Amino acid sequence: MRPHRVRNTQTTRLCRAGVDPAQVQYVLGYPSAATSGRYFRAGRREVAELVESV
Repeated sequence: MRPHRVRNTQTTRLCRAGVDPAQVQYVLGYPSAATSGRYFRAGRREVAELVESV
């Protein structure tokens, strides 16, 4: 397991738990909230919810 993958996993878990993006940014040391978004990996559940909302 590589450190980059650990960051991706932690970011995804925090986002799925509903943690405020600004807090994710701060805790993981990202320079901006937009950077945090790059590390989030949407799963089937998130994609299905998005499709249902449209």
